[in-house]
Amino acid sequence: MKQCLANPMPSVIKKHYKFDYKLGLLPLLFIFFGISQTIAQSFTDNFESEMTGATTFSEGGVNFTTNGSINIGFFANAGFGGAAGPPANDSRFLEALNATGTVGEIMISTPNRVFQLEMMAIWLSTIPTGDQSQAGTITFNGTPAVGGAVIPVTFNINPPNTNSWEVVDFDGTALGGVNLSKVEVTLGPGVQYMAIDNFKFTHLDASAISLTIDNVSAVESNSGTQNFVFTITRSNNSSSFSVDVASADGTASSATDYTALAATTLNFTSGGPLTQTVTVPVLGDVDPESDETFFVNLTNATNGVEIIDAQGIGTILDDDRNCETFEDETEDATTFTQNGISFSTTDQLAIGFFAPGGAGAGQSDLYLESNIDNDPHTGSVGQIQLTTPNKVFEMLTVDLWLSTDGDPDTPEDGSVDFIGTLASGGTVTATLTTTGSGSTWVQGISFSGTPLDGALLSALEVVLPAGVHYIAIDNFKFATFDETAVLVSIDDVCLNEGNSGNTIFTFNVSRSDVTTAFDVTVGSSPGTATPGTDYLPLAPVTLNFAANGPASQTVEVQVIGDLMSELPETFFMNLSNATNGAIISDGQGEGIIKDDDTICETFEDEATAGLTMFSEPGVDFSTTGDLVTAFFAPGGGGGAGSDYYL
Repeated sequence: MKQCLANPMPSVIKKHYKFDYKLGLLPLLFIFFGISQTIAQSFTDNFESEMTGATTFSEGGVNFTTNGSINIGFFANAGFGGAAGPPANDSRFLEALNATGTVGEIMISTPNRVFQLEMMAIWLSTIPTGDQSQAGTITFNGTPAVGGAVIPVTFNINPPNTNSWEVVDFDGTALGGVNLSKVEVTLGPGVQYMAIDNFKFTHLDASAISLTIDNVSAVESNSGTQNFVFTITRSNNSSSFSVDVASADGTASSATDYTALAATTLNFTSGGPLTQTVTVPVLGDVDPESDETFFVNLTNATNGVEIIDAQGIGTILDDDRNCETFEDETEDATTFTQNGISFSTTDQLAIGFFAPGGAGAGQSDLYLESNIDNDPHTGSVGQIQLTTPNKVFEMLTVDLWLSTDGDPDTPEDGSVDFIGTLASGGTVTATLTTTGSGSTWVQGISFSGTPLDGALLSALEVVLPAGVHYIAIDNFKFATFDETAVLVSIDDVCLNEGNSGNTIFTFNVSRSDVTTAFDVTVGSSPGTATPGTDYLPLAPVTLNFAANGPASQTVEVQVIGDLMSELPETFFMNLSNATNGAIISDGQGEGIIKDDDTICETFEDEATAGLTMFSEPGVDFSTTGDLVTAFFAPGGGGGAGSDYYL
């Protein structure tokens, strides 16, 4: 099924490149907050300094040897960088001509050094001379420097055209972070040619201990916690050492998304296990949001240990949204299902088809539309009704195609009313507008900030206003909840800060149903605003919601007024620890402190043309040269009565 949501990053990353791109050195960037430690360096050999036909190459102070059919190949401008470079005329690479099966080995030949594979560009072909890039498989069989079983990793190469290299990444594979003495290369069925360019690797002292941490990716869940377990691995256990580990925010916040891991020292003993683990609890919620990340960082390795991968990435996959692309549905159908949630449509709404006509690229051909048998419609064109029992849904975003002339083949700017039937009774209406549609879809139109924001629905009616005769909907993005669940949310507040004293920002914490008692914790965290300078922070407090009590409670934050001209600033109010099955549907309220100290000179109070001075709240300005006040009615930058300007 086609996904319109960002998929989690795979452990093996593959990218396509034509001749005019260069991988080059891709340095790893780490933030160490002033802490000095040993980090292994990466090197990339593009083979341009090597001799054609050679079975040796050198990069980063170490030497490699090849055997079998593998040697340095040459073809003008055919390397991974191509003519564009750098270097100019990228023409050399490792290759195996007219070869099948196991084509040879790549071995490090510098004494007392081992290497780790990181990335490389691959070209495969079923043509023995490799004239075209084609699909196939290639397997790298790594021999660990410390002995033991050979470790195989297979890549499926599938270039988009016949002159493209494909980059493969060993991070996250079985060979990622493994110290090797050599790697054997085996071609899959039908492949008779192989080329490797931009061979990226790390090399280390063979007796040294190297250290890595893995990445973890998992869904957050709807409540409670989901443990993200990170594994720290050393290359051998010949000596003892320690290393510090701690978490850091990425796009995820330790205030609302996960429980921070305080700086912890791990002690590895001589002869002990090769791995240790640390656990970071991720907090579940039902707040539809983008996938988020946090980091677990390694620092301060002792006793000469080299940190090869200093940062583990925790990717929190959101499981609270659904995106119906309609690609798995049937033309003219009046039902659709996404992730086990089913809908039916009424009146003129049904699945439409045009190749390629959907909001996505290439094969996105199906969508929901009002135009049946090419008859234009206006007014209500039908409802989208949730048919899965005991569920309600919330609208997030849609892609729209509107037509105002009765010809659905070309879109025009317009508007559409969505009337939501509330699960609790009643209706609420949101109007969405398309602008700049040109000849394509308007994508990702959000219901956030509209009356339907956060509304729990059983149905959604689509109404075309006068002048709009056709609608198509693609990438129908929504969230679902249990009908009986108690949802807890907090709103946003935006106010002027004031010039002195404190301004009270009052946040409302609301629940969807009053029949169940529960508690929830609320506390503040900084955004761009500074606690103590811009606002008085609120320590976590527990709100007690009684059965059949009020539907909402409030918490207050005092914002400190000043006369300093500055940009708007933000802080956050975070909900956590809801009890008795209550679900936090919107766990973060944003406080926006608007600055009211900026001065705006409109020149209307000057009331005279030709002046070389003007004033605004006690501040005087003078002008030089040809700058003077001027008058034209109406000619200023404001409305009809704005007549003076500089």
